[in-house]
Amino acid sequence: MSRTARRAGADRFHESESRVTHPLARSVLEASPDTLQSLLRAMPAESAGERPVEDEWSGLEVMRHLLEVEELLRQRVEAIVAGNGGPIARLDIPQQPTQPSLPVALAAWRDRREQNLSWLAGLDLEQRRRTGVLPQLGPISVDEQVCEWAYHDLEHLRQLLAVLEHRLHPGMGPFRAVYRRPFEGAESPKS
Repeated sequence: MSRTARRAGADRFHESESRVTHPLARSVLEASPDTLQSLLRAMPAESAGERPVEDEWSGLEVMRHLLEVEELLRQRVEAIVAGNGGPIARLDIPQQPTQPSLPVALAAWRDRREQNLSWLAGLDLEQRRRTGVLPQLGPISVDEQVCEWAYHDLEHLRQLLAVLEHRLHPGMGPFRAVYRRPFEGAESPKS
């Protein structure tokens, strides 16, 4: 089967999936700011910058990353919409000129997300079907990138949940035997 034929089949599959996944992705993107704010509010301010373990990000690092990536993902979708189905230039994560505090980063991210949601709402079906080619992954459509954007949010929300679980675990007394502490080993006592 030729690459063109495989992609045509993938497009047909994608279009049927898009009816389900695009609204779901949009819902996740819309819900993420309030969810993120709630999780960060639960995190003690004095430890928001502390990593739970050496290889994992702190709540503050997660928030700063989300702020940086919010611009990159918008630029990628804009490139797909404006392009002709060809290669999408590699976009580097824009670095913030200063490292904002947690409240400043969250507020800036929420503002940018609101702008991005408004912009995404203005895309019509034809624009959402457009594709571009990422060198490392091949052809992607706007809808696929929007789904990945939502999935990316969920990955980092999961990461923040694990940071909170990691901090709560020591205080659970005998219940520690029931739950695996995040970031420590792969086996859970429940399995």
